[in-house]
Amino acid sequence: MGFRLASFDEPVPTELTGEIGGFRHDFRGDEPVSDETFEFYRSMYAYDPQPLDSATESVDESNPGFRRETVSFTASYGGERVLAHLFLPRASAPPYQAVVYVPGSSASFAASIQDMRNDPALFLPRSGRAIIWPAYKGTLERGGGGEAPPASGPRAIRDRIVQKVNDLQRTVDYLETRDDIQSDNLGYLGLSAGAEYGPLYTSIETRFRTLVFWAGGFDDTHMLSEPPEANPWNYAPRVMTPALMINGRSDYGLPVETAQKPMFDLLAAAPEDKRHVLLDGGHIPYDWNEVYRETLSWLDQYLGPLGRRRDGN
Repeated sequence: MGFRLASFDEPVPTELTGEIGGFRHDFRGDEPVSDETFEFYRSMYAYDPQPLDSATESVDESNPGFRRETVSFTASYGGERVLAHLFLPRASAPPYQAVVYVPGSSASFAASIQDMRNDPALFLPRSGRAIIWPAYKGTLERGGGGEAPPASGPRAIRDRIVQKVNDLQRTVDYLETRDDIQSDNLGYLGLSAGAEYGPLYTSIETRFRTLVFWAGGFDDTHMLSEPPEANPWNYAPRVMTPALMINGRSDYGLPVETAQKPMFDLLAAAPEDKRHVLLDGGHIPYDWNEVYRETLSWLDQYLGPLGRRRDGN
């Protein structure tokens, strides 16, 4: 991270020293779809009830901070099974508060959860809350690591997003079957792509008590070419769940004024139930400890301190 300097024997031509401009789309001027159209979009994500047929595939006790269970259950589409990694904290007792995680695009390039062992979200089980990380369609063990070609074309992009949202919904269905999880007291955590599309995920799946978006916003490099039924700005005004956004104030990909604030402003949670935190850094803030502090404080407020639910039980 840096830049190079140069010295010249002769003056540099003026055309080389002028300002370099660049166009960035300003999402503040975009109008989300009507309620009627939104209900049509939402119907695309519905699926018929079916048995989960869940199973425990493996258990890993090697980490001193958590126990990892790899589980599977029936997907809502195509006769497939969803693989999910559940990290249960050793620092607290069941029933655990739990957070469902949607990672960044790096999960599409990772062949398994082992490739993501340094992911920042894994601070959660070490701090006392469970986290479940599904292998969403096209990621990790379900096509990550270059095994599956990326979706191309508006219909393929839409279909892949529908599958990922359905994977999230089925994951919540699965958590509701576990006695050791507070399934009615869940949080959502999204990083980068998981935060950019967080409004879409969480306006469809509404069983979360609170949401945390790390490095989210509206990204003009791909969202402008995606179909409206898969575009987060049409879903953000329907998100009424308390939400925390944490961003780098110097994010070159998601500028504060044209990408971050438009998402934050559209979220429909009450003003006192949403917060936008700007920290030093680019797309990812420099100080992860500060990110963790803000996140834990927010989860304590909306899920309740560890060992106690928000409703006091």
